[in-house]
Amino acid sequence: MDISKQDRFVKYHAWQALLLWIPVIGLWIASWVISMIPVLGWIMGFLIGPLVILFVIGIFIYSIVLAVWTYQGKYFEVPVIYGIAKKYME
Repeated sequence: MDISKQDRFVKYHAWQALLLWIPVIGLWIASWVISMIPVLGWIMGFLIGPLVILFVIGIFIYSIVLAVWTYQGKYFEVPVIYGIAKKYME
C-alpha cells in the first residue's frame, strides 16, 4: 500500500505543487500562442516574452525551495494556492 496517498502532509503539498504549476503552464502556452500572431504578436512576444521567462524561472526556483522544505518536513502555505489546496483536502 502506498503511504503517500494516505498521508495528509504529502497529499497537501502535492496539491499545492500541482496548483502552483497549472497557471504557470497556462501562461507559458498563452504567451507562445500570442507570439505567433503576425506583427502585433511579435511585438508583444518581444516585450512580454522575457518577463514570462523570468517568471517561469522564478517559480521553478521557488518550487525547488518548497520541495526541499517539504523533504525536511516543514509545513508551509503558498499564498493564494493554500486556500484552494485546503478545499481539495477536505
